[in-house]
Amino acid sequence: MKTASKALEFFLLHSTWETRYGLLLWLSMLCLVPFDLQTIDSSVVASAEKSSIETRANDNGQQSLVVRLQTLCKEYLADPGVTKAAAALCLARLLSRPDTEKSHLLDFLIWANAELLKAADALETSPDTTFSNGITNTEIDQFKIIGIMQCLTYLAKFAPRSKHIQVIPVYFGTVLRFISNLAKITESRESSNRIAGSTLQLKLSIKLVQRLGLLFLPPKVMSWRYQRGLRSLDVRLDTICHKQKEDLPSTPEPRESQIDDLDDDVIVWMEQIINILLCGLRDRDTVTRWSSAKGIGRITSRLPYIYADDIVVSVLELFNPSENDGAWHGGSLALAELARRGLLLPQRLPQAVECTEKALRYDVRRGAHSIGAHVRDAACYTCWCFARAYEPALFLPYIKEILASAMLINCVFDREVNCRRAASAAFQECIGRQGHANFPKGIDILTRADYFAVSNIRHAYCSVGYFIAESPAYRYAFLDHLANYKLSHWDVKIRKLSAIAMGRITALDPAFALHHLIPNLCQRSISPKEEVITRHGSILAISEMVYCLTQIPSFIDGELQKTLKQVVIHVEERRLFRDRGGEFIRAALCNLIRAMATAHFSFTFVQMKQYLSILEECFTHPSSSVSTAALAAYRSFSMNCVSRVIQEGQKEHVDYIQRLLPRFLDNGVLQCVQNTEQNITANEMKTILSPNVAKRRGYIRAIGASPTDLLQPIVSRCVEILVRAADLSVQSDEDLDADGRVAAVTAMVEIFCRKGIYQLELSAGDASKIIETLIGCVENDYAVDERGDVGSWVRIAAMQGLRDILLSTDTYDVLGSGTVIGSFASVNGMGHGRVVRVVAIPNEEDDTPCDSTFVHPAVYHVQFSTPQPGFYYFPPNGVGVIRNEDIQLSAFDQTLEKSQKKLCTAHSKGATSEMSPSDIGAKQAAITISPQLTLKTINAIAKQFAEKLDGVRAAAGTTLFSMLHASESRISGIPDRLLLQDVIFPESLSVNWSMAHDTFPLVVQMMDSPNYIESAASGLIISVGGLTDNVVKAARSALFEWIERHVKAKEYDIINRFCFHLLSLFQKHYSEDRVIVALLKSLAIILASNIAHPALFLNHPEEMTSTKRACADDVSTGGDRLYKAIQQNLKKTSSHAKLVAGINVLLGLLPSERPVEIKAMHSLVTFLGHRYPKIRQYTAEQFYAKVLIQSDILNVDKAKSDRAMELLSEIRWDLQISAVREGRLELYHLLDLENSSEEQ
Repeated sequence: MKTASKALEFFLLHSTWETRYGLLLWLSMLCLVPFDLQTIDSSVVASAEKSSIETRANDNGQQSLVVRLQTLCKEYLADPGVTKAAAALCLARLLSRPDTEKSHLLDFLIWANAELLKAADALETSPDTTFSNGITNTEIDQFKIIGIMQCLTYLAKFAPRSKHIQVIPVYFGTVLRFISNLAKITESRESSNRIAGSTLQLKLSIKLVQRLGLLFLPPKVMSWRYQRGLRSLDVRLDTICHKQKEDLPSTPEPRESQIDDLDDDVIVWMEQIINILLCGLRDRDTVTRWSSAKGIGRITSRLPYIYADDIVVSVLELFNPSENDGAWHGGSLALAELARRGLLLPQRLPQAVECTEKALRYDVRRGAHSIGAHVRDAACYTCWCFARAYEPALFLPYIKEILASAMLINCVFDREVNCRRAASAAFQECIGRQGHANFPKGIDILTRADYFAVSNIRHAYCSVGYFIAESPAYRYAFLDHLANYKLSHWDVKIRKLSAIAMGRITALDPAFALHHLIPNLCQRSISPKEEVITRHGSILAISEMVYCLTQIPSFIDGELQKTLKQVVIHVEERRLFRDRGGEFIRAALCNLIRAMATAHFSFTFVQMKQYLSILEECFTHPSSSVSTAALAAYRSFSMNCVSRVIQEGQKEHVDYIQRLLPRFLDNGVLQCVQNTEQNITANEMKTILSPNVAKRRGYIRAIGASPTDLLQPIVSRCVEILVRAADLSVQSDEDLDADGRVAAVTAMVEIFCRKGIYQLELSAGDASKIIETLIGCVENDYAVDERGDVGSWVRIAAMQGLRDILLSTDTYDVLGSGTVIGSFASVNGMGHGRVVRVVAIPNEEDDTPCDSTFVHPAVYHVQFSTPQPGFYYFPPNGVGVIRNEDIQLSAFDQTLEKSQKKLCTAHSKGATSEMSPSDIGAKQAAITISPQLTLKTINAIAKQFAEKLDGVRAAAGTTLFSMLHASESRISGIPDRLLLQDVIFPESLSVNWSMAHDTFPLVVQMMDSPNYIESAASGLIISVGGLTDNVVKAARSALFEWIERHVKAKEYDIINRFCFHLLSLFQKHYSEDRVIVALLKSLAIILASNIAHPALFLNHPEEMTSTKRACADDVSTGGDRLYKAIQQNLKKTSSHAKLVAGINVLLGLLPSERPVEIKAMHSLVTFLGHRYPKIRQYTAEQFYAKVLIQSDILNVDKAKSDRAMELLSEIRWDLQISAVREGRLELYHLLDLENSSEEQ
């Protein structure tokens, strides 16, 4: 101990905090030695008269060991780091020893009381107040106060109760005063009055007073506590499974005779302590509330029943709407502590359960967010403690009636993942402690709603919630919570998930939804008193419920249908979506229209016009969420309702409907030009795109989503305008919109790829226009804006469109536009009827259900008409259960002489739609793609397969692979198909198409084919010269391996073709920095590796075919052509990246043919006089490094070479141009170069 204390004194100012912290911890352990410290203190004079450790200096002028330790620890109490805590522990261990307590403890407490009194006085005054001793409030050492509080807390814990209780009055009053003043300051809203360490000080104060309170009370177990009995979980489970105990646990009734006598002083002190702890439950800091809750539990366990019950009542009063969230959280923690210790007696349990149930729902909205997650989490902990504390016979009624549903609601529908997990753990504890037989589907729920299952909020809402709701015991509590709370949640994601969950759950009880939920939600949807979020959630829920109910099917009576149809009209008439948050209402209304159209509601023509007007206004909205929802609704509404008007409606109604698409084209996609005096011809007016990009984009998408009946009369004009909207090359800067071009590409693909009864009769010219436009988009759309390479969106969409077109894929969204319920069915060998029910199950294969409309049909229930001759009739009501593969569906009854009309709906997995012979004969013949167009398509996709963007490569790779291995395709005559299909892309190939190291080896294999070398090289060069490190490395490695393989095989013909194609890119993409910079970087890398020099500068006639020898002279001019291309592209450029890349290529031309070397060195010396200092400096550094490695490239004598190297290294080339001009002129002379250049 003496050695450790001396080391601590030595390291006081000359060590790190870790050393001091370790020494203090060591000393705190040494203070526990079981013998008198006098025996090991050498500084104490060995005198027979002295029997204890002296506090004064001895004869040698040295202090005793205890005094030195006490002095050191007091100094460390003011340390701002963790050393303070170690010092407090060491000092408490030292002063709680029997041999030091009598002589030193009182002095320390007097000193600590003085410091606390000083701090308490400082809290009562303003920060600038000066005390009598000259110390101001701001000069009070807050760290010292924290250290003193920690030390007093440890003393109250370690010191013997019988002795320490005698010295408590020394500092107890000061501590209470300090806590009172600190609490006032903490609650103050003026930041200038806040103490920096107030949180930690208040926490330590709470901990100190609770330990002082425990010292005032004798440590004994009170007889009035609740005694549960069996505590072993194994025994408890065995007891519950075999028999239910009927006798309640023996908890004696509290009587007045059981009230222990307490001193009046103790009662007064305990009242003050308990009041502080109850106030601590309301504190703003969680650590303080948690410490207060534990203090409440510990002190209550030692109080008589009459006082303990008052504390319980006070805790229950915290669950008041007027209290803040801190009080609710602290009250929940306190209830948990009381229940865990058996202090919450059965007579108070009903109130406690009611308060806990309220805390489980606590969620107070504050502006754009809400608070209450910590309260709900604490309430789940309270439920967990309840399950462990009480016998099933006592607690099960509360579990079944209140807490079980409340916990499962939090487990499934809470927004915060920690609350869902806490509720899952609490419910699991209830199942284990209270008996799984007492909970419907208890074990099944545990396995489905475990810790991991509820982590994904979408899965919790859509899958776990539906599974639990299958039990009626929880179903209606779920629906009530969703309708009254979650549909009005501030988070739009929660409202959407709640609507989906309600739709799925209401399918379990359609009558409840039709008679209670939907009417109430309709009233909330149109009420002007409701908030926007409530209206939005209500409309979403109605939409989901209508859709899910029609899938059962469930009959929706005419009055309810009328009410539902009027919801949209009322919201629009009252302009309820014009206020803030109107975007949500618009999207929700579109979903409702889609649901009603999918459910085959009948609409009047006036309602149809109103709905179409709303949808048109919405799918041209700038918000993507609104436009997407509107387009989905328009697709379903137009297919199920508009087509019916065309086929069965009156003439004026048909005329109105047929004018829709021309109006979309003329006033939506195109600009309506009113001033004809401008120099605009009639043809130009027809091709001027609308400047409103959101409006144009919406109308373009609507054209692609329109039914065949509307498109067929004007399909050629639609194709012409869509081609204009998708082609980047014919658009002005004002017309540029990447999303609009993506929409045009998607619309063209939807028009082309319709099959069966939806197929459009496209002419060969229109089909060629669409395919060529898509190829052009893939090859040329490299538009860039502030968002980056937005042209990649168009290229990806165009490649996917080409894949769908060439593989004859039906992309028209039939499944999303109608349902099979109500459709007419033709069953083989059984006659005709109407589908009345589909037995379907939700899609739960991936455990992430996100679309409530996606089901897997299993069997169809078909209501057959009256018995038909020759067909079997299903008794007793004519309803037969038909397998999916035996049924053919259509929207109209084929027996009503409508075979000449086109069908509007087909929805069946593997089903074929019926068509009359005239319809079949009118359809166009299968369109095939010519070999020339096929080669162009494959080359365009091959170029994208070598691009630098992962998403583009992935789309190109999947497209190529699908085209090569498709069983049904329009493709014919793919060049080198065997090479592609069997060698490069075999059917067994399994790669990640977006990974660069997987795709680029395939790219260079395509370059072995003369048909694809140019396209693949064009994309590969962009990747080699890119910026992404992993892409550059993978592309460079693949390219080098390809070149080396052909060079070793002396296959210079294909290398020459590759190199000269690179040179041709300079002319093709002149002044296009996107390509030129990447090309220069790639050439610099290739030249630096020296693997392409034989192809660029040497002739290999023996390796060339006779047809190529005539071009052999061109090979020797490769370096010269490269030099000229560099000079042309670097002339007058101001791009730093382009200049640096060009300089690197010029350096790569050293060494080469002597004429090329001279030109390259001349250009490099010219760059030493460039107007940019960084370019001059970079050129000098790289030129010097190049000459240092290959000195013979200068081709001058040694003296001139040394002088040139000296000039390059010693001149500050980044200075003013006048300062480096002489050095550059001397380099011209030294290298025998002609000085014919000017400063650039």
